[in-house]
Amino acid sequence: CGGQAPEGCWCDEFCCGLGDCCANKCEACSGCLTGSVPCPDGQYVYAIARWDGTSWSDLDGGFFHSFGSVGTINAMAVFDDELIVGGQFIFAGSTQASQIASWNGTAWSPLPSGVDNPVHSLLTLEHDDGEQVLFAGGPFNTAGGAPALGIARWDGQAWTNLNGGTNHIVHALAAFDDGDGTHLYVGGQFTTADSEPAGRVARWRDCPTPPPCAPADINCDGVVDVSDLLLLLSAWGQCPSPCPADLNNDGDVNTTDLLTLLNNWG
Repeated sequence: CGGQAPEGCWCDEFCCGLGDCCANKCEACSGCLTGSVPCPDGQYVYAIARWDGTSWSDLDGGFFHSFGSVGTINAMAVFDDELIVGGQFIFAGSTQASQIASWNGTAWSPLPSGVDNPVHSLLTLEHDDGEQVLFAGGPFNTAGGAPALGIARWDGQAWTNLNGGTNHIVHALAAFDDGDGTHLYVGGQFTTADSEPAGRVARWRDCPTPPPCAPADINCDGVVDVSDLLLLLSAWGQCPSPCPADLNNDGDVNTTDLLTLLNNWG
């Protein structure tokens, strides 16, 4: 900092606040990307800008904490062919968006209810079936209005937490194949993950969804046998839902259910 800055200088809020870094460009850069991002000549941009290989351009007004206070961007990821941006802001363009928003190439959209504190990291993972999932980490306590301590998952429709989450801030997310498939690794200031000891780093593994039980396999042990028959007989009569022995879901365990069990024996 200090003195006349060259054309195309890099500036940030601190230097511009001193008034001696970007010199004559400081006023034009007052909305420049926080944290040293080149200023597009002759236009204002707020916390984010797009480079097309030739010039910089604004993305629909950028980000703000509140009116007149430029937001902060901490992380970006691509999810479902859209740009996801996380940081510290409450507006994306003119749209309310709590700390996280998506860009479809034309406009910003919120991710429902967002998170209650800044997003520090983002990561997209793709499952073997091609389905994507987005993870967000930070010092937040809720995602989508529901509890989510330090980390949350977005599937394109809704937020979910990762069991008990972490007991302190998540700063970094990474994907790594350790020979047992690609898993999510999380780093930060936490000492527990899901109440289990974790010295500032932990691995998350999605548990596979168990296959549905075969018809009439009441105890879901892979075979229809005497054990299932005894369970059916012990529930004989009216059996309000949920009732695993009520094989046709008519509210009664009766001869019809018994015949279904016998037809699936083995």
